[in-house]
Amino acid sequence: MLNSIKNKEKEFDVQFPSQSFFELWKCYLKDDIIFLEWTYLNEKHNANSKISLNINLFIKEWLKLLDQIKRDLEKAGYNKNNLEDFYLLENLDRYLTQKEQSFLC
Repeated sequence: MLNSIKNKEKEFDVQFPSQSFFELWKCYLKDDIIFLEWTYLNEKHNANSKISLNINLFIKEWLKLLDQIKRDLEKAGYNKNNLEDFYLLENLDRYLTQKEQSFLC
């Protein structure tokens, strides 16, 4: 998803399949706004909703979530040597602009 945003794809989908629910996000980019339409399905509940956010704010919040997931995995003993695709959680600041990265230093 972050790669799609970084590559300025105007429209893309993100799926979150699991054993207990299915969620689909339809994402649309326009100017500096991301529009999300999502559908949530499980055995007892179906829902649809929409939201729009500033793209940079969305990226920053998503990166916070990914960083927390990475830290929790590391606490549990996982790393790039024993968890496939763990490397994707490294160097998350690559999704920030140069200006935003300079504020982190």
